[in-house]
Amino acid sequence: MKTQNILKRFALAGIAAATLSGGAYAATGGGATIHNAATLTYNAGQQVTDAIDVSVLTIGTVPTITLLTTGPFTVNAGDTVNLTYAISSNSNGNDSYSLTDTTSTSTGMTAPGATYSLSTNAMTLGASITSAASVMVDGDTGTVFIPAGSETNLVIGDTVVLGGFRYVIEDVRAGTIATTTGNTTTPEVYTEIDLTVPLASGSPSIGNATVSTGTQFGERDTFTMSVTVTSPTTVGTDGEVDPAVSGNTSALDTNGDPVAFDTAADANAGNDITITVLSATVAIVKEARNVTKGELTFASSGVNAQTGDVLEYRITMTVNPTSGDALNSVLRDEIPPYTAYVTGTTTLNGAAVTDDGGAQPFPLATVNNGLGVNSANGTADQVNGGTLVDGDTGADAATVIFRVTVQ
Repeated sequence: MKTQNILKRFALAGIAAATLSGGAYAATGGGATIHNAATLTYNAGQQVTDAIDVSVLTIGTVPTITLLTTGPFTVNAGDTVNLTYAISSNSNGNDSYSLTDTTSTSTGMTAPGATYSLSTNAMTLGASITSAASVMVDGDTGTVFIPAGSETNLVIGDTVVLGGFRYVIEDVRAGTIATTTGNTTTPEVYTEIDLTVPLASGSPSIGNATVSTGTQFGERDTFTMSVTVTSPTTVGTDGEVDPAVSGNTSALDTNGDPVAFDTAADANAGNDITITVLSATVAIVKEARNVTKGELTFASSGVNAQTGDVLEYRITMTVNPTSGDALNSVLRDEIPPYTAYVTGTTTLNGAAVTDDGGAQPFPLATVNNGLGVNSANGTADQVNGGTLVDGDTGADAATVIFRVTVQ
């Protein structure tokens, strides 16, 4: 804790200034105690005193939520987008906020469009209203004063927003509420909070009386929302997902109701983003060559064969550039008429594929649910389907080869 000149602080506490003052929804910090004592004097000097305390409640107020993650938000089907939001309290005192992940719209996507996961479903943020003008401590730190009891959840290390600028709490010295003992009333001692300018923040220093009485400031924290998208419903047409965060305050407004908020409907246009989900367009090429005749090159036409010849088929799959990855890719094929499958000859990207153990050994057969395929840099899953990666062409393309004998 930095050494303070207490007398100087309180001498300056009555000075009014507004260079950092901001709008507030209440004039008194939530958690404050209004102490009032009445004294009756009688019989030439005898006195009796009675006092009453009234607690000041926090008024529910919509927090400021700002999406910190920047776009463009263009992803492949199945991708996860991690969005970081800042939330700042605009209340006059400590308040809690429920948080719910949602979507304002989902267009052209396989239901449900996306799944969401918030890092937390509830946040509690401290806040208050200053009770006296600020005092400078040193070049980057100043002291603000709030009602005793209004410091709930304002602790060392917290980031707060004051006048639109960020500060870090360096110290909190809890005050004491006014009390009356006998006929003597002891005035309130305000809670003192030292605020320091964060490095490279651009926030102005807090000086003598640069923060005026009645200025709101509130804690700022962050949370994340992970959005995992499904896939577009139409080949060649990208889908869209618009994530949003909604919730309610725990503190009630002046009508006795919690206050609702929704990033899809607030005034911050930067919160209402659209995630574009690419619809992969895949090209498939099937070729053959006559191994018995010693053909070295695959061709898409003009291949001839006689009974007993061995034909080798090659199927190449690539994603059209910039159209996105193709997920859950499963290739199905049937042994051509007038031929018989040569067992053990199926390969995927040069690696042998195990034949099926059922009545039909050919791995690509529909009865075997086909073969999950992947390009060189894609996720392999021969059961549920692999990934064809946008950009995997040539030697990196997904390639299946198998042989048959002409009957």
